[in-house]
Amino acid sequence: MNRILVTARLLTGAAPFALLVAGSAHAQTAPADAQPVPAMSSAQRAQPDAGIVDPDAQAGEDIIVVGTAGGGTRRQDAAFAVTTLSNDAIERAAPNSTADLLRTVPGVMAESSGGQNGANIFVRGYPSGGDAQFVTFQLGGVPIFPPSTLSFLENSQLIRLDETVQRVEAVRGGTGSLFSNGQPGLTVNVVPRIGGDTFKGFAKFSYTDYDEARGDAWVSGPLGGNTSFMVGGYYAQGNGIRDPRYRAEKGGQITANIHHDFDDNKGSVEVYARYLNDHGQWLLPIPIVQNGTSITAYPGFDAGTGTLAGPETRVTTNLVGRRLDLAEGRGAKVINPGVTFDYAVADGLRVRERLSYLGGDADTVETGEVKGQPDGDGDEQNRQSHTFEAQGQA
Repeated sequence: MNRILVTARLLTGAAPFALLVAGSAHAQTAPADAQPVPAMSSAQRAQPDAGIVDPDAQAGEDIIVVGTAGGGTRRQDAAFAVTTLSNDAIERAAPNSTADLLRTVPGVMAESSGGQNGANIFVRGYPSGGDAQFVTFQLGGVPIFPPSTLSFLENSQLIRLDETVQRVEAVRGGTGSLFSNGQPGLTVNVVPRIGGDTFKGFAKFSYTDYDEARGDAWVSGPLGGNTSFMVGGYYAQGNGIRDPRYRAEKGGQITANIHHDFDDNKGSVEVYARYLNDHGQWLLPIPIVQNGTSITAYPGFDAGTGTLAGPETRVTTNLVGRRLDLAEGRGAKVINPGVTFDYAVADGLRVRERLSYLGGDADTVETGEVKGQPDGDGDEQNRQSHTFEAQGQA
């Protein structure tokens, strides 16, 4: 048994500072009678959608943020393929991981047999052997981590879906590559809730037959004037879908924001922060028997429900006396603060800026025949440490 420890020091991810002249940011031509699109509909974000899109809005009137020049565009005006999933639609899809939600997006396949972390995500038309190099996740229109894939690290590992999410936008092709960190494949924008004019709250508890218990909650409301707040998150623990007979899934996430709308609908500013500390069992590898080109099940091992992990193999000591605990699994412990700013300086001129910071670790501990390079103590351990600084887009 070897330990693979992948530590990613995750630093700044920034959207470009922009001075926008009205009408010049969109490739498509708007109808003459079209109304100006708000930079970010505060009323829409403060009210949860029902279904795939808001049924109370006129056809195509819901605002899409990702794939545009920062301000948003209506679905009916969008010159790209977009899928919008409300909080209710996400709950009905019942994804077992962040990446698993993408199975609802046409032309996208998410393969998450390794657990809730480390999915392989494939986008139609883009050749890929694994990981998710053609998928970028955003939070509020800002890329969470600009490199879409590193060794043992893809974007969906760095964020979780919970009740603080107002909707998810998925854009394929089109202008996504221009306004989404150069991603030509799929850009997934997670849009969080914000507060409104009244105090609201929500809480729920769920339990599955996989022995997972989870609690979700959020609260929002006004802070005075045109300022509001939202805070919420989740905490969950369980043994996982392949039961190792110990708590292999444990952790949670908390998200908070303060949103202020400027007078006369001139724009808004929002300060937010997200803390994730969650890990789950890494389910691979699964043993099989290969005899030439014939592959059969390993005797005594159920490939559908079995796991190599168990109380007998959970904790071990390697040859140099280092203690390894498979319950550490695979996950992330990250902090993700940010700021979004939008202001109409004058008629036809707006200033927009989105900025975020991501810092933390994303580790993997697994069983398997992994041949690493001996470190200074002679321990055969494959350890990778990455330090990145993401520059703003031009």
